[in-house]
Amino acid sequence: MEIRKIELNGQVFEYQLNIKQIKRCYLKVVAGKIIVNSGPYFSINEIEQLIKDNQDAVLKQIDNYLIKYDYSNGGFVYIFNQRYQIISYDLNNRKTVFHDDKIYVYHRQIQTTIEITLKTILKQYIEKRIQEYLKQAFILPMPAVEIKKYKSRWGACYPKINKVSFNLALVHLNYELIDYVIVHELCHFLQPNHSKQFYQEIKKRLPNYKQCEKKLKEIGI
Repeated sequence: MEIRKIELNGQVFEYQLNIKQIKRCYLKVVAGKIIVNSGPYFSINEIEQLIKDNQDAVLKQIDNYLIKYDYSNGGFVYIFNQRYQIISYDLNNRKTVFHDDKIYVYHRQIQTTIEITLKTILKQYIEKRIQEYLKQAFILPMPAVEIKKYKSRWGACYPKINKVSFNLALVHLNYELIDYVIVHELCHFLQPNHSKQFYQEIKKRLPNYKQCEKKLKEIGI
């Protein structure tokens, strides 16, 4: 991995260059960061020309990226796409309290304390929505639900042990996008891979799923 710089529309941006044993050169924007995965035979000029050729799309995705949290006293966190200001008091109590658009944290470890609350909130929402989907759109037993941090995926499905796992980062997003990930993972109980049949199962339940997929790619984890 190498961090390089490139000028786009008069501004200088860093981009992450990963040289891999692949035949092509791929460009993406993840969490507001430019990432290029390139085969070893592409020159820097060719790689940077690829970025410049897609400059408008790259800059749009960077501009649209929303920082989801600042875990500091006076900072903020987005919960279900709503912004809450963080107010911290060190009372050595891992407790949070919501009041209007503020979240009060009573421990010096602000991020850890808030994330305990976020895991609970997200799990409760997902379990509720899964129960509703099972009544309306799936004939499946209720799976176990796990919330954890993932670096590069929104969720995972484990049919053999009847479990679904979801990225804690979902808690920052709106309900529509969370519901898409829920349906996506539930459909893996019906189709284990990302085949055409798998996406047909999603479309039966969420006709606008492609819009959700696109938005999740733009947001990044």
